[in-house]
Amino acid sequence: METGTIVRWLKKEGDAIQAGDAICEIQTDKAVVSFDLEDEGILAKIIKEENAKDIKVGTLIGLVVDEGDDWQNVEIPKDATTEEIKPTAESNQSKKEQTGPQKSNNRNMPIGPAVRLILEAYGLDANNIAGTGHNGMVLKGDVLDYINNKNLKPQSKTEKKNLKPTKKATPVTTPSQTGDYVDIPLTNMRRTIAKRLTESKSSIPHSYAIADCNMTSLLRLRQELKAEGIKVSVNDLIIKATAFALGTVPELNAHYLGDDQGVRVFRSIDISVAVSTAEGLITPIVFNASTLNVKQVSETVNSLAHKARDGKLQLHEFQGGTFTISNLGMFGIDFFSAVINPPQVGILALGGSRKVFQEDETTINSMMSQLSYDNRAVSDDIAQSFMQAFQTAIEKPALLMVEPTSKKVLFA
Repeated sequence: METGTIVRWLKKEGDAIQAGDAICEIQTDKAVVSFDLEDEGILAKIIKEENAKDIKVGTLIGLVVDEGDDWQNVEIPKDATTEEIKPTAESNQSKKEQTGPQKSNNRNMPIGPAVRLILEAYGLDANNIAGTGHNGMVLKGDVLDYINNKNLKPQSKTEKKNLKPTKKATPVTTPSQTGDYVDIPLTNMRRTIAKRLTESKSSIPHSYAIADCNMTSLLRLRQELKAEGIKVSVNDLIIKATAFALGTVPELNAHYLGDDQGVRVFRSIDISVAVSTAEGLITPIVFNASTLNVKQVSETVNSLAHKARDGKLQLHEFQGGTFTISNLGMFGIDFFSAVINPPQVGILALGGSRKVFQEDETTINSMMSQLSYDNRAVSDDIAQSFMQAFQTAIEKPALLMVEPTSKKVLFA
C-alpha cells in the first residue's frame, strides 16, 4: 500500500497506551485495519484527524511521549503536516514519532512501526536480518541485536535518500450521470485489485489443471459430523483437503521470487481464503492449516470472515499466505478460472456441487475444481500431482479426520 485513510481514533490525546494497544483504524487499499503500538506511553498529539485521506506511508499522524512527560506542551515538528517524517536513531528518546501504515518488505510480512523506524534510521534491509517471529517475521529485538553485533551507527542526514515530493491528493469524485449512463469512480480497493490482476495476467504465464471430484463421501462425512454436534461447512473440509494436497506436493506451497532468485517453498501451510466484503474481495489467512483439525479450521475461518466483513482484520491476517482458495460454489457457479495472487504460484478455483448421473443409473455429487499455476515455478506434472492429491482427499475424506500433528511441510 502507498496511502491510507484514518477512519477513526480509538484513543484521545492524554490517554495512556499499553504495548499492543490499537490507537486508530486505517482504511488501506484492502481493508480497515487497526494501527497498534509496540511501546507504552501517552498519546500527546493527534496530527491527522479522522477522515484524513490519502495519507502517504511514513507520514506523521501523531506524537507519543513517555509516561511522566509533559504531553500537553509537546513540540510538534514544523513539517509534520506537509512532509513525510524520517525517524531519528535514538531508541531511548522520550518523544516517539508514530507514523502511519507501513509497507511490507520482500518477505511479504508486516513490520511493526518501531522496527521500521530503526531500519530506516540505520539504512537496513529487513531481508538481511534473521527474524525470530512467526514465519520469520523480523521483530524489534532482532534488529537491535543485528545492530549491536555489527556495531553499526545511524546514517547521517547526507546518507539518507532525499524525500520525494509529495504528490497532490487525488480529488474526490462522485458518480456522474447522463441520460444514457452513469460513471462510477473506483474505490482504492478496486483500483488496487485492478492493478494487481492486470500485473498478474500480463506477467505470469498462467497454466491450468482441472479435476472433477466426487463429493458424495465428503458430504456424507459432513452430515455425520453434524449429527455429532460438530458444525463445519463444505469449504472448511475443502481447506483441509487443500492442506493435505499441499503437504503431499509442497512445490505449490511457494512464492516465485524472480528469475534470479528462483522459488521459495514454505514449511508452514498458510492458506489464503477469498472472502467477499462490501468493499471488495479480501483474502484472510488460515495459518498452519495442516496442523489444525476440521473444527479448528471452521472456527478460524468463521472468525476471519466476520472480521473481514466488519473491517477488523489486522495486517498480518491478510498479508502473505502461501496458497489461495477461491470458492464460488455457494453463489451457484459451476466452474471458473482464478487469477494467481503473486508472489504465490497457485490458486484453486472451486465451483458448486452438482448431481451427475452414472451408467448404473445412480447419481453422485460432483464438483469441478481448477488449479491456476505459475508455469515458471510449477511444471505440468507437479500440477497434475497436486490435483490428484486434492481429488484423493475429497473422495476419501477419512484422510482429513486423521489427528494433525505439529509437523509442517517436509522436504525430501
